[in-house]
Amino acid sequence: MVHAGVTVGLDEIVRRHGGNPRRVTEGLGLQDVFSPLPQTSEIPLAAFSRLLRAAADETGLPTFSIEFAEAFDVHSFGAIGYLFELAPDLGTALRDFCAAFELLQENTEIGIDAHGDLARISYSVRVGTPEEKAPDAEFSVTMLGAALRKGHGGAPDVCRLDL
Repeated sequence: MVHAGVTVGLDEIVRRHGGNPRRVTEGLGLQDVFSPLPQTSEIPLAAFSRLLRAAADETGLPTFSIEFAEAFDVHSFGAIGYLFELAPDLGTALRDFCAAFELLQENTEIGIDAHGDLARISYSVRVGTPEEKAPDAEFSVTMLGAALRKGHGGAPDVCRLDL
């Protein structure tokens, strides 16, 4: 299960890239996904990944998961989304976010290993097929990098991504 806040703004990005959000959700059984959702709502990981794939098909943008993640507002996650702005430094923000991540997505492991100015973030989804995991991983890792850049003056940069 994934925190439903991950869908906030997806319809806007689909429109921005020339797509129709209704067509994205019609065949997925997620017609209400763009309605206001309570902070505690969840959707299955497989449904979120299908949503990202359908949006990529609708917009003709194979990198839709990454485009959406770059524009994603982490405040949609509630209090956890503010960790990036409120932490005294980047290291604290990363450690706190990784510690709280299980509140956003189950069956996922995220960790941080820091050495000087370099931090290695590991991200692993323990359920689902590679097809279900890939869009989520693209979104999650890109969203984390974007949130860190926005919350700490643009300093951190992703130098390598292994999936």
